[in-house]
This record gives sequence, C-alpha cells and structure tokens, in this order.
Amino acid sequence: MRIKAVLASPGVVLLTLTLGACGQTTGTNTAPSAPADPNAWPAGYSPDPLADRLTTEHLGDAAYTTMEVEALGLVNDARARGVTCTKPDGTTTVMPSVRALRMEGHLHLAARRHGTDMLTRGYFAHDAPTPAPNGVRLIDRLLNAGLPQPSAWGENLASGQTSARQAVDDWLASHDHCVNLMSPLHAYAGVGLVVRDGQFMWTNDFAAGPLTAR
Repeated sequence: MRIKAVLASPGVVLLTLTLGACGQTTGTNTAPSAPADPNAWPAGYSPDPLADRLTTEHLGDAAYTTMEVEALGLVNDARARGVTCTKPDGTTTVMPSVRALRMEGHLHLAARRHGTDMLTRGYFAHDAPTPAPNGVRLIDRLLNAGLPQPSAWGENLASGQTSARQAVDDWLASHDHCVNLMSPLHAYAGVGLVVRDGQFMWTNDFAAGPLTAR
C-alpha cells in the first residue's frame, strides 16, 4: 500500500510504503502483539550472523553520517517506549514497545541511492520513473543493493526536514509512517540522508529478519 501525506509545514513532504512478500500489505489497523522486552527477538527470529557479516562487509556508499545515526537512535527510542499513532480523524493505533532496529549496510546503500536519484531527477516517490538505474520498486532497489530476500519490507520518505529530530517527529506524527516505523515485523533499517543545494532528502528503508542468503 502506498500512502501520501503532505504536512502543513512548507517544503516538508512525507511518503510511506509498507509491503510484504508477493506485494501483500503487512500493516493493519490493529497492532500485532510485541515482545515485552524491547530488545527481544520475537518467536521465529534469532540474532542474525548473516546480517552482521553483511553490515561489516558493506556499509553503503560511505560510513553512516552523524545525522543518519541520530535518526535511527530516535526511531529506536520511539520503538523502546511504544507510541500511539493518530489518524487525521482522531482514531488511533496503539503500537507497543518493540525491539530496536539494527542498521544494515545494504538497506543503507539502497536508501542513499534512492535519495540521490530523487534529488538528481526531481521526483518524490517510492516508485522510481523509468529508466530506473537502481530499480523501479523498493524491493528491486533492495535486492540490487545486495540485500538477501526479506520476508517483509517497507520505506518512509521525507523531504525538507533539516534535522533528524524533525524527520522522525514528522514520521511519528503521521499515522501510516508511524505504524511503519513501529512495526514489529521490521528488524533492520537503513537511514539514508542526501543533501544537495540546501535540499534534504530522507529515506528510511526497513526489512524483516532473519535474512536469507541468495
């Protein structure tokens, strides 16, 4: 499902995408149960040596920037405390505490590539216009960046926010971005920030774990 949300702040725009295997949506209006321990892996998951190796071997286009690391820290703060995601009509979805997301190098690379492409070609969307050097769809971009096939994946975009705090706060203030960010399905994240000529483009890509080697 692709949802566009335009905030009131001038020049600040958000997009969110939540997908599962075979293009099925994974977000619902009722939050799934989550483990009591924010850092615990739920049933069926375990610490993932493959992801550790991938992250060690491939950090993306460059080492993570301070603002990218700060953004992931703020996301994990929200996941640790649990939040209530609110729709414009006032209805809410309670998202309980869930484990922290771990930065993963291939997600980071895919996020950086997409942010760079959006700024270079002047668009703002989850699907890149053709010809798309990194892939049209999110899953294509993730696999082209070298990520093993995930069982679920998602993406939040933001444009115009000049700080990590503003970007994460705006995602949390938008119901669908908030649910995406808080999903217990996600285990890994890649936050990519691209800045060009004063324009800030944020891409936060998510994937479930454990990852499976291709």
